[in-house]
Amino acid sequence: MANKVDPKRHKTQVDREVSPHHTQRSMGAEPARDPKRHAKQKVPSGKKRVVDMDRLIEAKNADYATRTVDYNPVDATFLMLVIILLLFGLVMVFSASYAQSLEDNGSASYYFTHQLGFAAFGLVVMFGFGYLVNYYYLKKWTVLFYGICLVLLLAVVFFGEETNNAVRWIRIGSIRFQPSEFAKIAVIFYMARWCENHRNRMKNFDTAILGFGIAVVPVVALLLMQPHVSCSLLIVATAFIMLYVGGGGGKWFWPIVGLGGIAVVLFICFGNQIPVDYIANRWTAWKNPAMYQQGTGYQTMQSLMALGSGGLFGVGLGNSRQKQLFLPESHNDYILSIVGEELGLFGILVILLLFALLIWRGVVIARKARDRFGFLLVIGIMAKIALQVLLNLAVVTNAIPVTGMALPFFSYGGTALVAQLAEIGVVLNISRQARPDENNIK
Repeated sequence: MANKVDPKRHKTQVDREVSPHHTQRSMGAEPARDPKRHAKQKVPSGKKRVVDMDRLIEAKNADYATRTVDYNPVDATFLMLVIILLLFGLVMVFSASYAQSLEDNGSASYYFTHQLGFAAFGLVVMFGFGYLVNYYYLKKWTVLFYGICLVLLLAVVFFGEETNNAVRWIRIGSIRFQPSEFAKIAVIFYMARWCENHRNRMKNFDTAILGFGIAVVPVVALLLMQPHVSCSLLIVATAFIMLYVGGGGGKWFWPIVGLGGIAVVLFICFGNQIPVDYIANRWTAWKNPAMYQQGTGYQTMQSLMALGSGGLFGVGLGNSRQKQLFLPESHNDYILSIVGEELGLFGILVILLLFALLIWRGVVIARKARDRFGFLLVIGIMAKIALQVLLNLAVVTNAIPVTGMALPFFSYGGTALVAQLAEIGVVLNISRQARPDENNIK
C-alpha cells in the first residue's frame, strides 16, 4: 500500500513559484506583517539611548574577548626595535661598567655577564607572555597580582636590604629583587581593568578617583616608606594618563592637572623648605651643583662633564674618562651620560629616536587591540616607558633634581630588565590578536 503524500511537505515546483509570498516579493510588494510581531518600537531618548549604545559597545568588546582568536604574526617592527634597544643597552652596560666592575668584583665583565643572563631570562619571559598566555585571561588574576605586590612592598619595609641609603630590595633565598618594578606593572593592569569595567561611568569624578585611589595610593604609600620617590612619581603619572585615556576626562580632570602644575612650580621655588633632608639637599644641589660639587652636587657635575666632553660625536666607544670611577652609577642611572661622552649628542639622539619609534609602534598596536582592556594595557606600558626615558634624560642633564630613574633596556638591573621584557611580551601578545580593521573599540 503506497504511503499518502503530504501536500504541505511535497509542494510542487509550480506551487512554490506561484505562492503568495513569492509573488508579492517578485512584484515588489511587501509581504503581510504580523501587527504584534512588527509593532513599532519606541525609540529611547536621552540617557536611555546612551545606555543602550554602551551595551552594544560592551557586547562588541565581549565578542572580541571571547571569540576564537585567529592569531596574526607578531608585530615585527615593534619586536625589532625592542631587540635593537636591548642589544644596544648590553653593549653600553659593558662599556660603562668594566672599571667599576673591576674595582668591586675583580672582573671587568661581572656586571655585563649578569646583565646578559638577565636579558636571556627576560627574553624567555617575553616570548612566554607573547605566545603562551592569552593576555585577556590575565585580567582575572589582576587583583591577586596586585595583592601579592602589596605584600612584597610591605615585606621590604620590614625585611628589606639597604642600598645607597634606601631600602628597596628583598631577598628570598638566593634571589634578590626589587618589588617596586612589579608594582608598576600591577598598577597598569589594575587601572586597565578598572577603566574597562566602569567604562560607562569613568567621567564621574567619584568613579574615576575611586579607581585611581585603589590602584595608586596603597602602592605609593609603601614606596614612600623605602623611600622611592621617583618610582612613586612614575606610577602616579602613568596611572593619571591611563585615567584620561580610559574615559576619565570629565570637567574635573583639567583642574586637577592645573593643581599638579601649581605644585611643580611651588617645588621649583621652595623645594629647599621641604622638611625631608634628602629631598631638600637634592633640591639645593640641583639649583647650584657647582657650589656643592664636593657633596650632593658631585654626581650631577660629573654627569655634565661627561656630556660636555662628548661633543657631537663623542670620544669613541669604550674611551670614556668619567666611567673610570669618577661618575657614580655610571652603568646604572647615569649610563646615558656615558653614551653622551662616548657617542656624543649623535648617540643620544639615536637612542631617543629608537624609543620614539617604539612608542609610536606601541600606539599603533593599541589602536588595533581587539578589546578595551588590551588597548589600555598597551597605553599604560608605553606611557611608563616614555616617562622613564624623559625623566632619565632630565636627570642626567640636570633639568630636574636627581631622582634615581633608570633608563629602560640600558641601565644595569636584573629585576627592571625582566619586568620590562615581560611587559613587552604582553604588548606582543596583544599585537598577535589585532583586529583586521583599524576602528578603535570604545
